[in-house]
Amino acid sequence: MGATSISALKKAREAQSQALRENLNRKSEYATSDDRYWRPKLDDAGTGYAVIRFLPPSPGEELPYVTIYQYSVKGPGGWYIEKSLQTIGKEDPMNEYSRTLWANKDSMSEVEKQYARNFNRRQTFVSNILVVKDPATPENEGKVFLFGYGAQIMEKIKAKESPEFEDDTPYNPFDFWEGAPLKLKIRQKGEGNKKFPNYELSEFDNQSALFDGDEEKLDAIWKQQHKLQSLIAPSEFKTYEQLLQRMNKVLKLDGSKGGDEDGPNERGNADEDGPPFDVEDNSTATAERGGRRATGNRRKRTDSDAGEDEAVSFVKGLADRA
Repeated sequence: MGATSISALKKAREAQSQALRENLNRKSEYATSDDRYWRPKLDDAGTGYAVIRFLPPSPGEELPYVTIYQYSVKGPGGWYIEKSLQTIGKEDPMNEYSRTLWANKDSMSEVEKQYARNFNRRQTFVSNILVVKDPATPENEGKVFLFGYGAQIMEKIKAKESPEFEDDTPYNPFDFWEGAPLKLKIRQKGEGNKKFPNYELSEFDNQSALFDGDEEKLDAIWKQQHKLQSLIAPSEFKTYEQLLQRMNKVLKLDGSKGGDEDGPNERGNADEDGPPFDVEDNSTATAERGGRRATGNRRKRTDSDAGEDEAVSFVKGLADRA
């Protein structure tokens, strides 16, 4: 059980760091207008800057972040943007479909592998943060939010908790007393509706005690933190049957025809159904062509299809086995 008082939090710091190290070393639906989440804004040039401070485990919790798996796939029937049941240790229909695609990976061509990668799940982390500086939205400064982030930022956290070189002193970036602010330096990459934020230039500043260690102020911030475990409660996930129905509709595995009348068809609209934070890599999959061919709805052949016969046969064979 996590600490329930600020004094207990301070005393439990070593145990928290150990738990964090162990969790980081493991292999590893959002409300669309959720004002609990903070996301940095980019300027017209596609760049952004902000300073945040990661916060320790919320009262009664043991870790300062939760891991959420999700899929974001565009098929002939619209978008499939859903949290994966694997987040809570249950079987997930999209994961099962992905495993089917990779069943014969040793004999797969590169074209077939490229198609199968469309169905890889995405890993997202969510933590409590204090916004230290937000030039684009100054009214956010000094407030506690949830912040969703991906592998780039998590690797920077790991590098401080378990540094690669022996002359680097390890520390817990989530610690009130010995943590450090993270300077977010964001550049937008990609083109069109496939743009995504890149955080590779972001870096931790020097270590310092938040509020100079003033425990009254720290306690006030700590009590404002959101319960992270509530984000991965079973009630926050759709059932296996609901996800299977949605997957079959999006990928047209149920034999239906036509577009998705009740789901988004463009990435811009799909964001409304996605997480209330930016993903930091271009991992959104487009499987529209493969899904369409999997159900036999092939368009008229053109010269540009000459190099795609392998993928067509591969996907069509999967549909025949379904």
